[in-house]
Amino acid sequence: TPRDTRGIDATAKELERLPEVAAVLKANGISARDYMLTTMSLFSTTVTFDLIAKGRLREAPPGMPTHNFEFLKANHKELEPLVAEWKKNREEIAKYQ
Repeated sequence: TPRDTRGIDATAKELERLPEVAAVLKANGISARDYMLTTMSLFSTTVTFDLIAKGRLREAPPGMPTHNFEFLKANHKELEPLVAEWKKNREEIAKYQ
């Protein structure tokens, strides 16, 4: 692949080693790698969506799939609690950097 995915694969393997996480992934029929990619895609789309909404960006960067924005728009209310949790975690992590 053109992009280096060793970081994603390594993190996915770490997730698979946690029994609780592995059980949840298995119960929901998703691999740890797909979970990682889905989470990363949703996160980057959400950040870009927010920047556009706040007028800090005019449009999504080239190469960002438009179907991700359509999904976010269609499911914004359902995803809001998850996004709020990400923002909270990001602020907490920033305290230690």
